Amino acid sequence: MSEENKNRRAEERIDKEAADWLVKRDRGLSEREAREIKEWLGQDARHRMRFELYEQTWARFSTLEETEEVEEFEAQPARMGQGRSKPDFQKLSRAILSLAAVLLLGLMIWVGIGLIDGKERVEFEGRYVVDTYETRILSDGTILELNEGARAKVRLTDAYRRVWMHRGEAHFHVAKDETRPFFVYAGGAEVRAVGTAFNVRVDHEGVFVIVTEGRIHFSRTVSENEPGSAALSFSEQLDAGQATSFRQGALNAVPVVETHTYDELAQLLSWKPETLEFNDAPLGDVLTAFNKRNTIQIVLSDEELETMPIEATFRSDNVLAFTRLLELTFDLKADRVAQDEIVLRMP
Repeated sequence: MSEENKNRRAEERIDKEAADWLVKRDRGLSEREAREIKEWLGQDARHRMRFELYEQTWARFSTLEETEEVEEFEAQPARMGQGRSKPDFQKLSRAILSLAAVLLLGLMIWVGIGLIDGKERVEFEGRYVVDTYETRILSDGTILELNEGARAKVRLTDAYRRVWMHRGEAHFHVAKDETRPFFVYAGGAEVRAVGTAFNVRVDHEGVFVIVTEGRIHFSRTVSENEPGSAALSFSEQLDAGQATSFRQGALNAVPVVETHTYDELAQLLSWKPETLEFNDAPLGDVLTAFNKRNTIQIVLSDEELETMPIEATFRSDNVLAFTRLLELTFDLKADRVAQDEIVLRMP
């Protein structure tokens, strides 16, 4: 069976399962079914996407049906109580509307999946404008982490996967799919990957790319039509730990490729929250880990607090929640003495 047929059958199976679960949910779920639908929704990003599409369409249909029934009732009050003619008409009307709803569902799924130029089926398309750190899981399983201020457009089809970074920074952990390369376009640069992880930042200074896992293909082409520039093509393979960049305005400059240590990479990607787990770690070491990753610094007023054992799991960017935990669990006092400084002291 060809890869295209496999993908089509998988999509058809997901559509059927989503419709079945919606019917079961409206009927009323047993405890076992409630657990099963939760597991099913979490198995694949496409499951939740299809289920929500069916749910939204059915909600629109239900509202339309209720509105039409109210309008009909108000327009023809004298027909109420005329034997079986009204119930029979309602049954026929509901049957027709139900058929229309099924056709509408099919139409919306066809439009949602779509066609590009009559050849490529659209799996997902969306725009992201974020003001705070956000994580998105795309329909192919790719994990997209967006730094605050990021602006991006995503389009996934059965032939390719593409992201346009208009502004800001994002980290991509690309789901492996050798039949559909993953492209990111930013400020005149192109990054191509299959199954890897990398970081892209584009701002008024230029474009910066860091490879955190696997390998990417990075290219930069300057058009002869750009003022003061000559035709220049740059193409390079970058491996994990390597980074490259080019500055805005330096159109003829060849991007420089650099290799970074693990600590240097961690510093360059410090905007990405991590899950920090502490098991009987001294409070002094815990605060060092938090302070490396945040502009808000936590300071100890009492030296004896340095060795206090801490056991907790927290996101590295959640400083305020962490200090609140220390207050509640260890009876400490946290004072925000400045915009970027919190002092911990004994009560």
